[in-house]
Amino acid sequence: MEKIGFYYKSAIKLQTGINDINICDKHILHFDCREEVEEMDNAVQPVCAGILLTKSGKILTLRKSDKNVGKENSPEKRKTLLYVGGHLDKVDKDFSNTTALLNGTRREIKEELGIDIYMNCDAYLKSYIIYQQTDLNNSKHFGAMHTILLEEEFEPKFIDGRAQFIDIDKAKQIPDLKDWSKYIIDEIIK
Repeated sequence: MEKIGFYYKSAIKLQTGINDINICDKHILHFDCREEVEEMDNAVQPVCAGILLTKSGKILTLRKSDKNVGKENSPEKRKTLLYVGGHLDKVDKDFSNTTALLNGTRREIKEELGIDIYMNCDAYLKSYIIYQQTDLNNSKHFGAMHTILLEEEFEPKFIDGRAQFIDIDKAKQIPDLKDWSKYIIDEIIK
């Protein structure tokens, strides 16, 4: 039974937009069965995600296939994403919540792309929280975004859809970006 991480909304009090990731260390991170957490209106779940950039000015884009998105009303359905990630699992737990979020990002990149990303001084740039409170579904999740700079692009092996590196300027022209991806373009990459 999968146990995922969550915070109580009344404790963490995220603002719509970009938040400092260190707020996560100031509050208790809870874990419970995914099905139960998904039903909780008073919980907000971290989605651990990596924004993969190359030194040559490219960004990894993903488009999940319809069959691999999960729920019918998923905000990722038929959308191009500028991050790779997923829920924080109990196996990611560490001495600090921000380290757990980083562990979750590493695990998700390994699961979804089949590569190991080691966050070190050369590769790991900055971390952010993206939160959007537009409706009940969106307000149940926040993106724990970790920007990762790669020496060069690689051939992504994304089994849940299509993944490719494209020029950042081209990414800015994508018409159907999911809300978090819009924040990545407008606020993080600029």
